[in-house]
Amino acid sequence: APERVVRDLAGLSAASAVAAPASRRRAPAVRDDDRARTIAVLPFSNRGTDDDAYLAEGLAEDLVDALSMTPGLRVRPFGQTRAQAREVPDAREAGRALGVHVVVEGAVRRDGPLVRMSVRLLTVGDGFQLWAKRFALAPDDVGGAADRVADEIALALTAERGARTVAVVAEAYDLYLRGKHICDQGWLETHAEGVRLLTQAHALAPEDARIAGRLALELARASGVTSRRDDPAVVKARAMVERAKALDATRAEPSVALALLHWWWAEYSPCAEALDAALAADATNADGLLLLGRLMAEAGDLEDGARLLRRAQSFAPDLASVRAALVRTYGLLGDWDAAELELANMGGRPSDQIQVLLASARQYLWRRDAARAEAMFAAIPGMGLPPYATRAVKGILVLLRDELDPELHAEVESSLPLDVAAPARRAFFAHLRAEVYSMGRRDDLAIGAVEAADANGTIDLAWMQRCPAIASLRAEPRFVAAEGRVRARAEQLLDHLRPIAARITPGRAR
Repeated sequence: APERVVRDLAGLSAASAVAAPASRRRAPAVRDDDRARTIAVLPFSNRGTDDDAYLAEGLAEDLVDALSMTPGLRVRPFGQTRAQAREVPDAREAGRALGVHVVVEGAVRRDGPLVRMSVRLLTVGDGFQLWAKRFALAPDDVGGAADRVADEIALALTAERGARTVAVVAEAYDLYLRGKHICDQGWLETHAEGVRLLTQAHALAPEDARIAGRLALELARASGVTSRRDDPAVVKARAMVERAKALDATRAEPSVALALLHWWWAEYSPCAEALDAALAADATNADGLLLLGRLMAEAGDLEDGARLLRRAQSFAPDLASVRAALVRTYGLLGDWDAAELELANMGGRPSDQIQVLLASARQYLWRRDAARAEAMFAAIPGMGLPPYATRAVKGILVLLRDELDPELHAEVESSLPLDVAAPARRAFFAHLRAEVYSMGRRDDLAIGAVEAADANGTIDLAWMQRCPAIASLRAEPRFVAAEGRVRARAEQLLDHLRPIAARITPGRAR
């Protein structure tokens, strides 16, 4: 359980089609000279039980991917539309806020063995219904529904569809949607279940690039807990990356997964190369932008790092790990108001609440704000959170009230080990140790933790130069020597990252 605290701190988605009447199906066509057609797929309504929420969400997200392959269409990322639809329930108003010409609405419900889906296409400006259709999908046809709908929408917009995806195995598609939905929740205790479902999906459909890419990404995320490169988890993750790339080299997810694998092992040059490939494939990939922004900020370019993190947030507003990274970045910049705003806007899922709690606790430690930490600790019993979250805040309160006591020292030693996990994880554990020891007036232990972070290849120059919790260490010769080594690595990494950032946000990265 204590290890989970660290991960949160680090931080811490036979068919019969009944056509609508022609009078409804075809409104005045979109003009042929409208070359820049923009479209948003709003979240599909789940008309069934809560257990089917993953299906409605997955079908809408797959439709975004399918439409994105249509020449002449510009499609808003699903994360943007999902967040906007929550704030503005009216479809046309949501479309105006998103700056698109047309919106897609849909509804999904199970009916015995069938999945019934209704979809319609509306113009934002005048509300005309360009197209509508109802589908009764047999199990074998659910996986291909997004392609079918995309074909019809492209026809309604007089656009030509690109290449179709590989045929989908029904059971594999359902497992894929379920596994992806679980992993998207960010709930650490259930991540293994999400990976298990994705693994089953890949076994049933080994040629499906979507499934292979997502499985590679989730395996890469989880591989940092091991301290050996030859650990089966690392070997499996690398093999899945290669498999996913072989299936479809144009997808971003396998390259993001490869970047994560290199990042875990402090292999920064190949990490940057993989990130470059990922964002060249899809400049809106939130996971790739998150990693790029984090690395830029840690290496000392906090302003450009924050810009990239905000860009990631614009494409995936619900991704709590992006907000957590922004909270940390704003904290190092000393912009406490911006940090508080990000904390206030984190979502209401249990996993989000844990990230809010732990990110807040660390901020209050940096600011030596015992009053806010006390108030937060008092509110925890009513939040229904795991015990490790309570212990993390309690430990910070102990530091803010007094000095490092033997009980907290023992817990730090056991929960933040420096001899397990991949180098990036060990370095982060060392950062947390240094903060706790420095705040507890044990500078000897704190300096040792800083040197351990350096030995594990940290590039977090911003933390070394700006973290308030370790301010008392900066004049120490051993700290100065470690900072020099970190600076050299950070500057070398920035040389790799800045051209990538400049391509994504021209004129921003220096």
